[in-house]
Amino acid sequence: MTKELLKIDLDDIKNRYVNDGDLICCSVDTANYPHIQPIVFLKDDVFYNISNEDSRTIYNSRFKEHISDTEEIFSPLYERFLPNELFLLNRFADNKSKWSAADPYFFAFGNDTLPITNHQALEVFDGFFSLENDFFVPKHNELLELLKNKIDKGITNRFYVKTQDTVFGPFEAKKIETNSVKLAAVTINNDTIYEWNYSTIKNDSIFEFSEPERNNKIIRSITSGWLKKEDSKKSIIFKPDSEILKWVSQRTKKSCSLTKSDYKKFEEITKAFLSYEVNSDEKFIYKRAIKLIEKSKENKKIVDGFIDFLPGSSIITEKLEALEKEAEETLYKNKIIKKENKEIDEEIKNNTQIKNDLLNKIEELKKKTEFEQIEVTKRENEELTLQIKKDETLRKESEKREKYSELYKINAEIRKKENAIEDLKEKERELSAVITDLSDQFINKQKEAHSSLRELIKSKTHFDFISGRNFEDENKTVEDFSPIIIDSFYKNVLEDTGFVSHEKFLLDKIATSLKYYGRNYDNNFIANVLISLYQNMGTIFAGLPGTGKTSLARIISKILTKDNRKVVEIPVARGWSSQKDFIGFYNPLSKKFIPTNEKMYSLLRLSDEEVSLKTYKENNIGIVILDEANLSPMEHYWSSFYNLTDSRVDDENMLEINIGTEAELKFANNIRFISTINIDQTTEELSPRILDRCNVIRIPTDNISYTHSANKYNSQTDIEINFSDIIKLFNLKDFNNGLTPEDLENESYKKIYLEYCKTKDALKKLKITVSPRIDNAFTDYFLTALRFMPEYKALDYFIAQRLLTKIDGQGEAYKKNLAILLEKLKEIFINDHSTKSFKNDSIEILEEIIETGSESEFYNNYNYFLIS
Repeated sequence: MTKELLKIDLDDIKNRYVNDGDLICCSVDTANYPHIQPIVFLKDDVFYNISNEDSRTIYNSRFKEHISDTEEIFSPLYERFLPNELFLLNRFADNKSKWSAADPYFFAFGNDTLPITNHQALEVFDGFFSLENDFFVPKHNELLELLKNKIDKGITNRFYVKTQDTVFGPFEAKKIETNSVKLAAVTINNDTIYEWNYSTIKNDSIFEFSEPERNNKIIRSITSGWLKKEDSKKSIIFKPDSEILKWVSQRTKKSCSLTKSDYKKFEEITKAFLSYEVNSDEKFIYKRAIKLIEKSKENKKIVDGFIDFLPGSSIITEKLEALEKEAEETLYKNKIIKKENKEIDEEIKNNTQIKNDLLNKIEELKKKTEFEQIEVTKRENEELTLQIKKDETLRKESEKREKYSELYKINAEIRKKENAIEDLKEKERELSAVITDLSDQFINKQKEAHSSLRELIKSKTHFDFISGRNFEDENKTVEDFSPIIIDSFYKNVLEDTGFVSHEKFLLDKIATSLKYYGRNYDNNFIANVLISLYQNMGTIFAGLPGTGKTSLARIISKILTKDNRKVVEIPVARGWSSQKDFIGFYNPLSKKFIPTNEKMYSLLRLSDEEVSLKTYKENNIGIVILDEANLSPMEHYWSSFYNLTDSRVDDENMLEINIGTEAELKFANNIRFISTINIDQTTEELSPRILDRCNVIRIPTDNISYTHSANKYNSQTDIEINFSDIIKLFNLKDFNNGLTPEDLENESYKKIYLEYCKTKDALKKLKITVSPRIDNAFTDYFLTALRFMPEYKALDYFIAQRLLTKIDGQGEAYKKNLAILLEKLKEIFINDHSTKSFKNDSIEILEEIIETGSESEFYNNYNYFLIS
């Protein structure tokens, strides 16, 4: 039954046994220092001992809900198993990189890691037991505590008991009484137990082991399934006390008739029971019945049809006479007590009458005293009311004098301010005239320079043709080399750009500002961030901790928004479930709104004020940074804004946030959110609905030098760009703007849209459907990006941050379809367009998804958010 294995290590355990689900373990001291102890292997009904003492104890053991879960959400050992309880370990993984050499192993278990079922193995408890009793006293208190905990938790437990060299069972524990366990035969055996010789069956059916943590003081035993009935010495009918008394009742009914409380027939009943012939397996029940009858003599009653307690002994007649004599004495005592009680009742009645008379007198005196007191109090209240009225009159007169004095000062101050305002308005009119004149002069100069440039280009073209020089692009005309003249709506955004387009000028200036803070990003990356930020209510910066996501969000916000009131940073906490955690809640008792984040609430109030004053177009937009946004599910606490992501506004219709009161806070779709998330399996997954509405931008880490802290402010890095400029520069659909039908006829757009559709077709093989919302977002993004970056780079960015984020699947078939998608992307970006040389983010991300999912620790799990 038991075999020794020498020098077994944990890798050998995993490879040879655990995958088959046959490693039996014990939970040890889970309340103080949780760990588990491998005990034995059970393989084909044979126990294999673990002889290598170094592998006996495994520390830092925790349980995952499922082995493939990406989140590190564990339930403690003491929530899954009781102290000293045996259970089956069928799957685990070590992670030596996370723990010190002293505690090297980290185990993860699936849902099917459960306590040992009764058909796999039963434990043999050592202690005191005799067939004349229905209780058992375990030798070790720890095992008694284990049984008590199981009964309290409603866990069915079956086991054998061992007394000296004899094993009885199997039993079920029904109840714990002080230091003993009430037993019953298992239900399926119909009140039958069996008896074995322990020495005879030990080598073939029972395995003994000790717990090292107990210094070998506790020796425990387990069996491989049920002990064989054919190996037992005999079978025995075993019943608890309550069942034995029923058994007695049934036997006596067959011999004589009983009536309730008929003591005269007691001798007849006892004789009938004593004369009952019992078979061999009922003898110990018969003996227990006699003991129960003798033990119950003090109760003196027989219940009709069922003997709960029967008085009796070896000399039934003497005891019955004693009981009758005792009953007569009791009747005499009862008569005396009744007489005494009658006298006491008379005395109580007299005392009650005296008490009632006294209470009536007290009540009369009380009423008289209360009336007099009320009169005195009434007079005092009248005097006090007159005094209060006099004081109130004096107070109001004093307040009026103070108010008139204050109003006089305020009116004087208002007159001064009005005069100053008039002076400023006059200066403004003068400056406006000067600015208009300078603007006209500037535009005329630009036109003249434009004309000169055209002539210069014509001459250059003629010269190149005569000299035989090869043209890189024969289809370009002179107009293609024309500089873009700055429109009037950019004059408060951009400086004199000469012959540089205002888009490139904007990117260069932001790049320069970012370099001040040690971020050396190229113009393509900056343009992608700007377009994503302005065209979507939410943008997500993703990456491992420490990659500069939050600091980049702070820097971008400082550069683009000069008004500090419109930049809000909110650290998200675990457990956020609704808007009240993010913004606040309305208190119906105080009838006030209680903000949980004062800056967020102030931003909404400020935006609502701009709607009232209609100043939203000339001001900066608000930028909210949600740091570690996926510590809680975004679609819950961000739901008020999430539901508005597809909304547009005009001068008559604004967006509204309901904060629980009758009034709502309005804003002109001029608030944007930058959410930073860590990709390290410690946070909530982003739901498909969030990914359908937000671009996920992975922040590069190879171009950060941290020259200056993100918290250091430098006004020279500001680029104050207002909402009106953003609407026009980034083709926002608010206020009836956006793209025109002519934009959709753009040849580059038509060409790239076909490539975009090829990518969608490849995604269908992965069961990924691209929604119309994403199709519309692609059109807006691409036609805007054409002015900022090469056309294929724009497509590359959009695929990487809006389509590949939806990849989430398992298995070889999924991997093959990923490979098809990878080949399609290579065909788009490399094979057919090799002249367009730039870094392909979408190809790199997809290759990394395939490589990561193929690693053994991820079990063919391919997910965008598993890659680093």
